[in-house]
Amino acid sequence: MRSSGWLAALIQGIERLYPKSLADTSWDNVGLLLESPVIKSGRKRVLLAIDLTTSVADEALGMYPPVGAIIVYHPAIFKPIKSLTLSDPRHKILLRLATSGISVYSPHTAMDAAVGGINDWLADGISDNKCIEKTVILPSKYTDGESVSNNIPGMGRIVRWEDPISITTLVERIKKLLHLNHVQLALSEKHRKEGGKQIYKIGICAGSGSILEEMKTLRSIGGTILRNVHADVLFTGELSHHDILSATEKGISVILCGHSNTERGFLSCVMKKRLQDVLYEEFRDIQDDKILLPEVVVSEADKDPLEIV
Repeated sequence: MRSSGWLAALIQGIERLYPKSLADTSWDNVGLLLESPVIKSGRKRVLLAIDLTTSVADEALGMYPPVGAIIVYHPAIFKPIKSLTLSDPRHKILLRLATSGISVYSPHTAMDAAVGGINDWLADGISDNKCIEKTVILPSKYTDGESVSNNIPGMGRIVRWEDPISITTLVERIKKLLHLNHVQLALSEKHRKEGGKQIYKIGICAGSGSILEEMKTLRSIGGTILRNVHADVLFTGELSHHDILSATEKGISVILCGHSNTERGFLSCVMKKRLQDVLYEEFRDIQDDKILLPEVVVSEADKDPLEIV
């Protein structure tokens, strides 16, 4: 069954920016995850969020003009569902949305891999327009070599500067980009002794750096990408305890910012405008006065579940 004209045009716009073909579907669950059978008339909104929580659902249900779809970065449905009941909070969210005319779409790793996606936003944001090289760690549909030119999509980024910066400067750039007061820093003994003043090369992965381990294993290449990247610093949302120790023992420092903190700013800084512009192109030629251009808005209820107290 085909999606409604409004929803089909929305999906077309999303996938122009973040093609499903870029996602690692060997483990990820991307695309249209919930299609509501209720079709709302009039102008609708599209809500952007990282996680589909009860707070985000309540926000969507209370908006006017009404929300017709939520684009949620992390898949709201990941593991197979054997039943849908109100006793499960996650199922309850989906049932409430479906009966209220709100569909749910997730781009997840397609948004990570896309040129101009989350990883590029992180790389460009810390580079201060002075990097001499930006490369992809794990190119999409590519299985040979550590990194290639950034003109193709893929997971993770490596940024290299001609002139070194200090780790203090790097930390401040990251905090400014992500609007954080604090980050976690694991200094290698090498950087501790020299004061961390010779930082030339950064390995970057939005969300969890450990996710790249699973992806490489599934592709039978072996090893964790961030673990194998030759860099001075690894910058990601989260990394396992043992991966952190492995990095610092090799002389590589690690900066962690919290999983979704490395992702959320992209929605308001980049995605909102880009999607609105693409949707304008998708909707302007639709010859149906009942299918109106949606307004793209960013959730205010969406936030990282962890707080520093």
